Amino acid sequence: MKKVFLVLLVIFIVSGCGSSTTNINNESETNTTNSPSTAVNTVEKLEEVEAQQIQEQPVIPETIVAHDFREVDWGMSSAEVKKVESTIFESEKDSKLTFRTDIYDLNASLIYVFNPYDQLITSKYEFPLNNSSEYIKELRTLKQGLVDKYGDASDITEWFLDDFRNDEDLWSKAIDNHDVVFQYNWKTESTLITLALFNSTRRNEILMYIEYTGTKFKGTTITGSNGL
Repeated sequence: MKKVFLVLLVIFIVSGCGSSTTNINNESETNTTNSPSTAVNTVEKLEEVEAQQIQEQPVIPETIVAHDFREVDWGMSSAEVKKVESTIFESEKDSKLTFRTDIYDLNASLIYVFNPYDQLITSKYEFPLNNSSEYIKELRTLKQGLVDKYGDASDITEWFLDDFRNDEDLWSKAIDNHDVVFQYNWKTESTLITLALFNSTRRNEILMYIEYTGTKFKGTTITGSNGL
């Protein structure tokens, strides 16, 4: 229907133009200009131009939404976090949600921590450590992954006995003896990131974790050597 309308419109326009130039052009030329085939060709050219314009329209890229951590934002409720977190759910207790996941090819517990107002304030990856000889290797793996993502870290490692500091072969022994707390920090616009490895006296076990805390909730959770 649209094409028929365009044909009739062009014929009408061309006919009008042809009558105004009768005194200049001879009758045969006027008849050729006003022919239906010419009108059809004109419509087809218009359609070609329209199709080309549609093809040349720029493709608008999909908007990428950046979150504070994984698919969540600080201040979310526990229900909102459970709705968007896609890893294996394990438990919910003491204002914490725990999931099972892996990061940098290492198994980890993914823990979300909420304040008394049910607002997400901290997220943490905790890594099971079963072999002391792997502590330092895994620490390096995690640190390099974070450096690649966030840039150089602030190294605030604390040594309680300098005998082990300059000999990396003895670092595992230093951890076993509670002689060092490895800690590296990064900071983004909304998040404080901490990588830590130490022997926890309070929990009587060696801990390694990456902790993410919303900057607007800074000071509401225990991090680093304070967790000893």
